[in-house]
Amino acid sequence: MDISEAQLSQIKRKKILIVDDLPQNLQVLGNTLRNCGFQIAFATSGKQALSIAALKMPNLILLDMSMPEMDGLAVCKKLKEDIKTKNIPVVFLTAKTESESIMKAMKAGGNDYVVKPFNTDDLLGRILFHLGLDKTGLAESSPNNSIALMAALTGEYLEKWKNVKAGLFINDVIDFAKGVQDLAKGHNVKALLDYGEELFENADQLNIAKMTELIDQYPVLVKKLYKQ
Repeated sequence: MDISEAQLSQIKRKKILIVDDLPQNLQVLGNTLRNCGFQIAFATSGKQALSIAALKMPNLILLDMSMPEMDGLAVCKKLKEDIKTKNIPVVFLTAKTESESIMKAMKAGGNDYVVKPFNTDDLLGRILFHLGLDKTGLAESSPNNSIALMAALTGEYLEKWKNVKAGLFINDVIDFAKGVQDLAKGHNVKALLDYGEELFENADQLNIAKMTELIDQYPVLVKKLYKQ
């Protein structure tokens, strides 16, 4: 990923705390971010992470979800309960992509997640996004699988989809399509917006065959967005 001079000058002032119980993971991630210019701190346990976060006040925390004794979810909850650290963005590092895990991360107060093994450009894009350093256009490609978006797609909108699929009332389909479009616009996800617009158009024109086909495609679309 190309980084502008303006971004680089800001990056050099940003502190990132990396929390992982495996030293090799800390080394790989630490080298990647240090080479980009970030100031790096490490923690190998949840207890140590809480102590360093309160003392050093990093600008962002990369937090492994699965750790012994105190896992990432517990650490995140404590960070968000502390008035000093509650506003620090937390990006989970996880090998889990199940909707249940994403929902737990959101409820714990996480801002985003990155699936391991991660793509360096994708990780850097997310970090810049949450640090507010994406003014050169990165906001247009903000992560499709942010916690808030995936929680909505696999929670509230999954229930709406089930209701639509069970009844196929045109008004319900149209309302669902409009909701998907609003969600897509809010998170700037083109594939989701295209889906919502196409579903709305076919429902509005009473093209039942195509409308039904599109409704059946919703779970497939969500799964694709997970992997992006």
